[in-house]
Amino acid sequence: MSYLRRFIRRVLAAYQCFSEHEGTQLAAAIAYYLALSLFPLMLVLIAILGWAFQFTASGQNAQQHILAAVADQASPELSEQLGQAMASVEKSATTGGLIGALVLVATALAMFTQIDYAFDKIWSDATKTGGGWRQRIVNLLFVRLKAALMLMGVGAIVIAVMIASLVWQGVQANVAPVADLGPWFGHLAQPLIHVGINLLVFAIVYRFLPKRQVRWRAALAGGFVASALWELGRQILAAYVVGDKLPSAYGLIGSFIAIMLWTYYAMLVVLFGAAYTRVANDEAVTPSLDRP
Repeated sequence: MSYLRRFIRRVLAAYQCFSEHEGTQLAAAIAYYLALSLFPLMLVLIAILGWAFQFTASGQNAQQHILAAVADQASPELSEQLGQAMASVEKSATTGGLIGALVLVATALAMFTQIDYAFDKIWSDATKTGGGWRQRIVNLLFVRLKAALMLMGVGAIVIAVMIASLVWQGVQANVAPVADLGPWFGHLAQPLIHVGINLLVFAIVYRFLPKRQVRWRAALAGGFVASALWELGRQILAAYVVGDKLPSAYGLIGSFIAIMLWTYYAMLVVLFGAAYTRVANDEAVTPSLDRP
């Protein structure tokens, strides 16, 4: 019961922190940037995946693997909508040359810069603007470099998800028939695998992205909360909110609206998990008097 009371206290404190720092507005801003940078981000991820597996069949079908990862972590409907939107963009797009490619990458980096700003606000670590123009240039370059590293980190996450999916398919194909496991095994194990992968990803983000020193225990606690909320929310969004209703009603605009809903909820989860991590970390650094 003491752990349950502590968990409830942390959730309430995290919600207060999330609200005081305008978490919903920050999530909406990041979702806006993410929607604008989604297609360049997909192209960069396809390039990263193609380079990492350039001598394998996986590297030749990088886009299909990216969409499969979206279907695995979000929903098959969202993956289909994203594939249709990408096909429409590719069909009507014209070659923009090097300048167009640089603009696309800059748009994707701007999204990660916004995430960095949101984390600074949640953790009350406002960027200092003093120190002269040289220091400002250094800070700007550091933020862009950090955004580029985050972009490469997303590519690594996609690769990890793809590998985990391949391993899981192998387990289902070889272990389940031998052990005579019924359909319940897949229905029960797959969400647990999703939660486990997302827990690790969120924990790494909460451990290294804030500018403060964050304990691993606090990062894992925030990762657990975020992964559980994401798994619950993605099931609800896929079944009752988005599904295939919006695209059928509004076409390509409906696909964009569905993507915006998914990204907005994802950013709400990420920022609330960051607030929970801050609360747990603050308790570890300065324990409260009534803490059991």
